[in-house]
Amino acid sequence: MSPEQSKPVYLDVDTGVDDALALLLAIKHPALEVRGVTTVVGNVDLEQVTRNTLQVLELAGATDVPVVSGASRPLVAPARSSAVVHGIDGLGNVRLPLPNRRPAGNDAVAFLRDELLAATEPVYLIALAPLTNIALLFQTAPEVKSKIRKLALMGGAFETGNVTAVAEFNIYHDPEAAEVVFSSGVPTLMYGLEVFRRVLFNREEVSRWFAPPDYLAGRPYPDTVPALAAHLFYFMMDNFGREAVSIGDAGCVASLIDPAGLTTELYPVHVETGGFHARGQTIVDRRPKDLADLHAIDSADPHVEVALDIDGDFYRQIFRQAVGI
Repeated sequence: MSPEQSKPVYLDVDTGVDDALALLLAIKHPALEVRGVTTVVGNVDLEQVTRNTLQVLELAGATDVPVVSGASRPLVAPARSSAVVHGIDGLGNVRLPLPNRRPAGNDAVAFLRDELLAATEPVYLIALAPLTNIALLFQTAPEVKSKIRKLALMGGAFETGNVTAVAEFNIYHDPEAAEVVFSSGVPTLMYGLEVFRRVLFNREEVSRWFAPPDYLAGRPYPDTVPALAAHLFYFMMDNFGREAVSIGDAGCVASLIDPAGLTTELYPVHVETGGFHARGQTIVDRRPKDLADLHAIDSADPHVEVALDIDGDFYRQIFRQAVGI
């Protein structure tokens, strides 16, 4: 696919382990033209997220892609860290060298507003983090909505959560922001936990690319895209005590590259912003529309494309071919 045919995308990330895999895929796949990356607090603090993002892009050879930092806290609640999942540095304790450049700015909302309004064609947003930046964008510059062809977001669950029994981390971290986004009217794909967990690589596969001692090949840190991917997979398997792990956020990117392996349905989706046990739950209303309309307690207009099923092998191949493993 030529650059003229590539989808113009902006990514919003809280770069931890699987965000790094997603960035590698987005940069390396010819179907996407990454025009900018914005950062938000999430897996680790904002400064570390931004540093991680710059490091990953530098390793991938994408030093021309602007990185702009954004919200350092959710709209309402205090920030939460997920370092126990992603390592102290958010990148599986990989110790990449410090980046050779600084962020292009610290106002992600203004950057996205200006970029979208200047775009000559509708663009794609990929949100792989708490939705604080995106909500602030929609609240302060609603005119950008018409410039978005699709928002693909990793977040939510209609069965079980991960950070609580019903809530997924990105939504739980800022449910008020998520409700703004889901209610925005922007064409949205919800790539939730039901599919997130199902694009897997196992230890045997990773060891065929790089045996655990060999992925560094005597170097102090991974300095190629395949070596970094191997490190991230090994870290996740060891940290979680599992023999197979998901590509996580990278699956959301892959589904935008080619949606053929994803089964979706339009549903009304809202987010629980109150309470305690249910805070951050994504309410996917799968009732028959006539029943929902009969009771008319809240909006039953199907406005979010919810991922229901996924062809894991299809997206494994997209990831492998792009990343070179």
